[in-house]
Amino acid sequence: MTEKWTSQAREAAYTQLCEAITKAGEDGERLFLARLCLLLAEELSDPEAFARALAAAERQ
Repeated sequence: MTEKWTSQAREAAYTQLCEAITKAGEDGERLFLARLCLLLAEELSDPEAFARALAAAERQ
């Protein structure tokens, strides 16, 4: 199991994500986010964890 993120690491990731979304532009934002989600799911390699994350995102 990997260690939990620190607040600083989480903030850095958030900043990187915001910059990448901005770079993708309004027209490319949805495609970028969908592709990112699928790539992260591949990295996760855990269908149950993916299902939990997806359900959590849908509740927001």
